[in-house]
Amino acid sequence: MATASLLSTEGMIRLRGNGILWVRGEETIRIKGYGQKKEFPSGWTEYIGFRGAAVIEGRAVFVILAGADVDLYAVGSGRATLWGEGRYTIDGLTSQPWSDRLKVITY
Repeated sequence: MATASLLSTEGMIRLRGNGILWVRGEETIRIKGYGQKKEFPSGWTEYIGFRGAAVIEGRAVFVILAGADVDLYAVGSGRATLWGEGRYTIDGLTSQPWSDRLKVITY
């Protein structure tokens, strides 16, 4: 199932999946897996062919992950924009589905 997510946060994001990962504003990033890294003058870092897991921390972090088998976990405060199909849970409450249409979640 193909999905894409844009997260803007102050805190920590843990993710895994297969696809393309873009990150900007991170203070620390730890990646386990594969992907060709490319840095842009705008401050964005792209990992093409990303396949694995990452932990990203910072105060003004932006993360985009487009691909398949995406799993995201965020701690702190921010906003997630989800599109594709999947499920999400906020504060450990009941899992909610979203499909096709854009879903914006503030946490």
